[in-house]
Amino acid sequence: MLAPQILMCIEEKRWRNLGIFLMRRWMRTIPPYVVALICASVLLGELGSADFFRYLFYVQNLCEQANHDDYFSIAWSLSVEEWFYLVFPAIIFVISILLARRDIGTTFTAAVLFIATITVVRTLYGPLDDWGAGLRRVVIFRIDSIAYGFLLYVTIHRARRNILGQLPMLAVFASLLLSIALALWLTLEIDHTGSAAAKHILPFMAVLLGATAIMLAVKVEHRFQLHPRLSNCGLFLGRVSYSIYLFHIIFVMVLAAALASAPLMLQFALYLFVMLVFSTLFFAGFERPILRARPRYMKRKETFDQLLQEA
Repeated sequence: MLAPQILMCIEEKRWRNLGIFLMRRWMRTIPPYVVALICASVLLGELGSADFFRYLFYVQNLCEQANHDDYFSIAWSLSVEEWFYLVFPAIIFVISILLARRDIGTTFTAAVLFIATITVVRTLYGPLDDWGAGLRRVVIFRIDSIAYGFLLYVTIHRARRNILGQLPMLAVFASLLLSIALALWLTLEIDHTGSAAAKHILPFMAVLLGATAIMLAVKVEHRFQLHPRLSNCGLFLGRVSYSIYLFHIIFVMVLAAALASAPLMLQFALYLFVMLVFSTLFFAGFERPILRARPRYMKRKETFDQLLQEA
């Protein structure tokens, strides 16, 4: 639900709402991240190290991989996310003010220019010889990735024509399968030959894969809504997914050592059980109270209330 919040800030033209957007996102993402980072750092003896503080302030991969020991490697995507929250809405907001326009076309164009700028920077200055760590997981080369989701939302939900509704289900499903196949092929090309062309193309193929997966999910959403148990299961997994992402490596390290002699399937079953129990308790006892304490937007349109309540 990021895109409607960003659009609301732009349409309302209130700087305070932009600050509230940042506060809401930071209260959603940062506290659990800090807990997970501290746990991993204590476990690996890195608490208080220079690497720890670079992780803490999301600068370990801002322009390059700065940490000597990338012991909390999942943080690379979280850094991209946090810097996107800080940079993208502010840029779109300022452009809308400077042009004295807040229509959807202006917003869409500004987002496209943002993506194009990052693409040029990545193409001209991205270190292809260190493609994985030095380019694919560096903020300045990947901060455009979430902007594609913003464009997809605008295209699907704000376009005058129901573009997604006019696409046959089979066509969307076939596009998803094709994008998966092409992404796998490009990945193998990079691994086996180090192809520079594949390294340039793969980010766009990843966008296509994600976009088609989202479009397919939107098209089948109403079918899931007919089955309350499936809907509730999806809501539950959505709530606990962030803590699962943050803590899964920690539990892998702890349980792998504790259950080293157990059969692999038993290790996996116990891992899933422990992760689900922990994530459920962590959401209920830690994340949910913080979510309820987040500030509300100042808005002229009360219709945003329900839409933004749990975003």
